[in-house]
Amino acid sequence: MSGLTLARLRRIASAASGRERRLAIVTGEDGRRWAAWPYGCIELDDQRHAWLESPADGCYRWRADGLALVECEPAFNPCLVRREMLPLLAAPSRVSVVPLRWMHEDGTHVRRLLERSDGLCTVVDADLWRHWTAAMDGTIWQVGGRHGWLVWASSETEPGVAGLGPVHANVAPLRPELPEMTV
Repeated sequence: MSGLTLARLRRIASAASGRERRLAIVTGEDGRRWAAWPYGCIELDDQRHAWLESPADGCYRWRADGLALVECEPAFNPCLVRREMLPLLAAPSRVSVVPLRWMHEDGTHVRRLLERSDGLCTVVDADLWRHWTAAMDGTIWQVGGRHGWLVWASSETEPGVAGLGPVHANVAPLRPELPEMTV
């Protein structure tokens, strides 16, 4: 988490929620604090939570002068994060993933291809991936199958410090084969 700065948090909020730069602040059952978006979440240690002026749990919009409390949307709120997102960070069934150099572009969306240690591939939004990997360090794991969450954790069994949802592709992505080179 060494790369997580206030400016990076702001950029993640913009990438994850557009011009509104919305985020939810959530305290887990274990007391850990999180910044969350519909696509993922990142743990806020005490120092990083203080950067945000130690807000209470709720939904916020990031403005030029700091965070402004806003009404939570029914489809995304701190209760949903606590109930559905945070348990994924401690899920025991994980395989490691590594980014491949391959990208896929289909009109307005650019996807990053990732390869799992079991040989399967998954895809993630390239812009979100860039922001999450700039802020987080450590091993990246995927929970469950190819549509499972990506989790940053120090080991396969340690609870994660960040999570990012993959793109739900209708077909299983395959690792592209390089053509034979002839001289």
